[in-house]
Amino acid sequence: MAITAFLNYAAFVSVSFILTLYLQYLKGYSPITAGLIISVQSVMMVIVSPFAGRLSDRIDPGNVSTGGMVLTSIGVSLMTLINFDNAPYLGGLSLIIFGAGIGLFYASNTKLVLSSVDKRYYGIASATLSNLRSLGQIFGMVIVTLVIAAILGDMQIAPSNYPLVIMSLRISLVAIAVLSAIGIFTSIIKD
Repeated sequence: MAITAFLNYAAFVSVSFILTLYLQYLKGYSPITAGLIISVQSVMMVIVSPFAGRLSDRIDPGNVSTGGMVLTSIGVSLMTLINFDNAPYLGGLSLIIFGAGIGLFYASNTKLVLSSVDKRYYGIASATLSNLRSLGQIFGMVIVTLVIAAILGDMQIAPSNYPLVIMSLRISLVAIAVLSAIGIFTSIIKD
């Protein structure tokens, strides 16, 4: 549960950052438009989370959580196909799948964690999840930052080095997709 949560949180923030760079620099969207596009994943989370919570009350929340990790991995894997000429439907589809996966995962994983402890430890369990969220987000951003720094060095993002930018973003997404796939495995074995 804990390792899986850590990996899922690493994917969530890093994907948003990567897509922000992609949409603004490589596709030429304004920050507001890029934010609105990326919000598709959040809308999906809002739609799916209540369903995931109710589903977790009826079936094993670990199975729902694993399903969320599968969708998250599929969504990130689709994002690895980004390039200069991607059709908008690929980006939209990957954000929908990714957001649905995150929504399934968060609600069911929280239920799984809280149901594994006595009521008097709910505060500790909740705080642990909050810490895992922060640490996972930091870890995901470290990966992205290291990849971008390794490929771009101290170059600024400019049209002349867009091929390097797209390469660094794709490698970052591949790394996040691999982490998400590992999250499927850790979810299955109930870390």
